[in-house]
Amino acid sequence: MNNATNDSTGISPFFLNSGALRNMPMSLLTPTPGPNPFVNECVQLQSEALTLAKESLAAAQERQAAN
Repeated sequence: MNNATNDSTGISPFFLNSGALRNMPMSLLTPTPGPNPFVNECVQLQSEALTLAKESLAAAQERQAAN
């Protein structure tokens, strides 16, 4: 889901596809451990994926700016 506002349209692709606004769940950014280890592992993996995606996007932006 792309919830970022597009520079050209001023609207997020998620809103155009669904007609709804979506906020990023704060629990992904600051997870609190619960009693279920499987859920904790899923939250941890999703948090790591989000961090990796942010780092990858930053690296791609640097490469594109250099070219």
